[in-house]
Amino acid sequence: PLSYVAKIRELALKALRRKVTDIIVNGGSDVFGIKTAKNTKGEAICKALEVESNTIGVDTLKNIVFAYGGNDELGGNARLFLTKEDLAAFGAVRGTNEKKALYEITPSTENPNVGTIKEGGVIVPYTIYSGLTSLSKATQGAEAIQTMLYGDPANFELALFGDYTIEVYKETKAVEGMLTVIGEVMAGGNVVVDGGFVVVTLKAKSA
Repeated sequence: PLSYVAKIRELALKALRRKVTDIIVNGGSDVFGIKTAKNTKGEAICKALEVESNTIGVDTLKNIVFAYGGNDELGGNARLFLTKEDLAAFGAVRGTNEKKALYEITPSTENPNVGTIKEGGVIVPYTIYSGLTSLSKATQGAEAIQTMLYGDPANFELALFGDYTIEVYKETKAVEGMLTVIGEVMAGGNVVVDGGFVVVTLKAKSA
């Protein structure tokens, strides 16, 4: 039925968006992402905030915020990208006096996947993204592990080389009597601001 095909087209578009989001964050074999962004000299564009353990504690949010920006400013419009597990880990941190939750987490009423984390005078917008590695669940090993990201989303420039296409093919699965829906887009991008993001990185274990 046509209504079914329309629903599949909608899901194909969502799948394309998820794939592009993954490329923006993690990069690909021939595409730069925030974690892999490099300048023309082959140097990393984003800053690495190295942490010694996977514990999210009382100073974690402040350390991330103050690692972003230059020596004279904190940088504006920044947002924390993290997993649901790490958001829960922030919520589990308790103060030393009354043992109340240290971080006040307020999800958006319109979209619970975004919201704010407040600690003292620091208020940080956040976005949940499952394609990241959870700091709170990471195990320190021989190699450093990249986890949360913090920065202005506008610091990554996405280039679309033409419109996305979603097509229905009858021939591909004709023998099984099935339709095949294929979505395609040619896209790329890179971080366009030096130090445009902070990548929270669990340090490698000392030999």
